[in-house]
Amino acid sequence: MTVSGLPANSAGYDVYVYADGYNPAPRTGAYQISGTGDHDDQVNLTDVANTDFSGTFTQANNSNGNYVKFPITAAGFTITATPGAATDGFPRAPVNGIQVVPH
Repeated sequence: MTVSGLPANSAGYDVYVYADGYNPAPRTGAYQISGTGDHDDQVNLTDVANTDFSGTFTQANNSNGNYVKFPITAAGFTITATPGAATDGFPRAPVNGIQVVPH
């Protein structure tokens, strides 16, 4: 997905990507952000098996969790979600929502 037209903000933004899918087995997705003037960042998120969202947010940083966070300074960005390892043979990299928070 691509977002553009963010207001200029010299302090930048944090972009949160929320991910939690139906999964009877653990699944890992690679989440990447890129934007003009920013470096590309990638974080792996592993969605724990048989665990649905319970109201608790857990940041993944190449670990288990249900969201990843990226700092950016650009006025726009592209998020790519790439399925990775899945012990049941059904790889997925869900995106349930994004949030852009100014610093």
